[in-house]
Amino acid sequence: MGLKELLGEALYNQAAAALKGKGEGGKDVELAIANNGSMVPVAKFNKLNDKYVNNILENSREPALRVPDSYYTL
Repeated sequence: MGLKELLGEALYNQAAAALKGKGEGGKDVELAIANNGSMVPVAKFNKLNDKYVNNILENSREPALRVPDSYYTL
């Protein structure tokens, strides 16, 4: 079941109009059902995860512990 079916067409259209152009860089914010078991593309996950981690590191008072790239090479 999609958001339009859950919210009804009128409420869905109001929400979509309110979010138009409100995303990063003036892009539209997309409405989605997040707990439906669907997969998130790797590129999108990595972008959001990097942003989250960088935000934590910037706001942390502790020095960041980083694993050197050479650690992963065989």
